[in-house]
Amino acid sequence: MQFSKKMPLNSGFLDFYCILILRGMFMVFKRKLYSDLLNWKNTSKGKTSLLIEGARRVGKTTLSCEFGKKEYKSFLLIDFLVDLDLFKKVYKKGLRDLDDFFYTLSSVFSTPLYERNTLIIFDEIQAFHSLDKL
Repeated sequence: MQFSKKMPLNSGFLDFYCILILRGMFMVFKRKLYSDLLNWKNTSKGKTSLLIEGARRVGKTTLSCEFGKKEYKSFLLIDFLVDLDLFKKVYKKGLRDLDDFFYTLSSVFSTPLYERNTLIIFDEIQAFHSLDKL
């Protein structure tokens, strides 16, 4: 595709061409981020957590869910804007240890959890202001 000197700028062609370039750059960026996630998974072997931060509405949740679906036996998305009350149920149970926490999490959210083969995504964590206020 080439630019034509005769093509007026208000034709929409330039906008279309810019969108194609941006989408191409996004795909390269997305592949890079996905490979970074895969590297983290293979390196950490389920022993560490990962914080993904960035501007709103850029695809962090979408990428994380896609990664969870493809790379894990199960994944659980806890969106604190939607699921805050459900998560409070888990937290208020006075859990004794992590096994108890994961068991309760699995039952409350109706999702099977597999040791070192489940991705748990805490989304919109800023909605969960303080554990003390529960």
